[in-house]
Amino acid sequence: MARWTFDDIPCQAGRTALATGANSGLGFESARQLALKGANVIAACRHHDRGLEAVRRIRDESPNASIASASLDLADLDSVARFADDFLAGHRRLDLLINNGGVLTPPEGKTKQGFELQFGTNHLGHFALTGRLLIARRRRHRTGSAGPDFGARAGRRGGRATVRRQRAAHRRELRLRRLTRLTCVGQHEVGARRS
Repeated sequence: MARWTFDDIPCQAGRTALATGANSGLGFESARQLALKGANVIAACRHHDRGLEAVRRIRDESPNASIASASLDLADLDSVARFADDFLAGHRRLDLLINNGGVLTPPEGKTKQGFELQFGTNHLGHFALTGRLLIARRRRHRTGSAGPDFGARAGRRGGRATVRRQRAAHRRELRLRRLTRLTCVGQHEVGARRS
């Protein structure tokens, strides 16, 4: 079986891609590769300055890349709603949605709306974002691809997490993923990177 590489990605010219958590790791690499292949990429990041830095790094490599940064805090459903409304106001289509942003082992905490931080960020935030974008898309009766969902979770880390906490987080993540009956796993060719 042949090994898949980034060279196998077909031309993405004319397609619009949205990647959450695009300032580092798999999110950054996904946004980078899609931009290099000609897609119009929106790099949605919790911290605006980190998103701008990711865009700068990609443009340093490919000055003509069509990529922009946008602020999106998946732990705040109001931020998700604002982002989705702004996205829909400024874009006529969405071909690829890469739900990558998230938290792996955060400190104990709650989202703005009071949900457990990891569940609220990794699941409810992406669920709300995807739902708002798909509902608006259906209302507009657009044609074209609905866009696959490549879910990857490896966001910020909450200090020195113990192995036991990490295992518990992974077990919780797998239980929640069983609800959707779909688990996608990805790794870019240079390996996974801690951010």
